[in-house]
Amino acid sequence: MYLTTLLLAVLATALLATPAAPHRTLFRRGAKPEIVSASSRVAGAGLSVLMPALTGSVLLVVGPSVSTAS
Repeated sequence: MYLTTLLLAVLATALLATPAAPHRTLFRRGAKPEIVSASSRVAGAGLSVLMPALTGSVLLVVGPSVSTAS
């Protein structure tokens, strides 16, 4: 579970950081609608991947704490 959570966090970070690079090059060319559309889709995917990454990290921290407290 640790490796899966780590890989999800890395993927979410990559997806959320991705829109910055094309924005810098395409904005000057007047491709604003395409930039906004693509960035929105990639950011949505990044947030979708971030949710299980955060859930996994909380379970990794809370799980052992709860099981040892019983």
